[in-house]
Amino acid sequence: MPNTKTYLIRPEAADELRISVRKLDQLIAEGELEVIRLGPRRILISRQALDQFVGRYAPVAAGGAR
Repeated sequence: MPNTKTYLIRPEAADELRISVRKLDQLIAEGELEVIRLGPRRILISRQALDQFVGRYAPVAAGGAR
C-alpha cells in the first residue's frame, strides 16, 4: 500500500528522497525545497513539493540535458 500522507515531517521526507535529514535541511536552507513552517522548529513538507523537487532533477539523473 503506497504512503498517502499529504504532509511529511523532515525524517519522513528525507526517507522518501533517500537522503539524510542533514542533506534535506541543506536543501531547505538553500530554498531548493518548499516547506511549511509551523513555529520556529516544526517543518512540514508536502508530497507535492517533493514531487516538484524530484521532477526538476529527474532529467539530470536520467542523463538528460542540463
